[in-house]
Amino acid sequence: APRDVKISHEAEQLLDTGGGLKAARSYLGDGAIATINPDVLWLGPNPLKVLEDAWDGTGAMLLCVPLDRAIGRSSGDFSSADGRHLTRQGDWVYGGAQIIQMDAVVSVDDTVFSLNTVWNNLIAAQQLKMAVYPGRWCDLGTPEALAAGEALLAEESV
Repeated sequence: APRDVKISHEAEQLLDTGGGLKAARSYLGDGAIATINPDVLWLGPNPLKVLEDAWDGTGAMLLCVPLDRAIGRSSGDFSSADGRHLTRQGDWVYGGAQIIQMDAVVSVDDTVFSLNTVWNNLIAAQQLKMAVYPGRWCDLGTPEALAAGEALLAEESV
């Protein structure tokens, strides 16, 4: 069934990823929400279903891929000593999908801020976790990466 589309318009000021979510709270509610980046290619299981199956209801859970399987990326974003909780820098790439509790977003006092601020707060509280995406993944954010994604799709369709 079709759903109503609501737009949280940032005409006055760009709010960045965290500030944009915080400003859209009246549309999103106070519980957990899922976000997904539009410039990523997922080949395999539904990324949101992978997150949902692993979600424990606290903090945030990022869908990650190991750097050696991250097409279009040359560096990682996170590390994980236990295969679940994340810290900065390492060989895990944020895959562009997450489930996050809105209270972690609205607790930031700023109006304009990146989700990285929220993630850093969650790392300090040991509440930033990951689920591993088992399928193929490609970053489509640059012309070179887009070409790699097109090649990957062509290979999949053979």
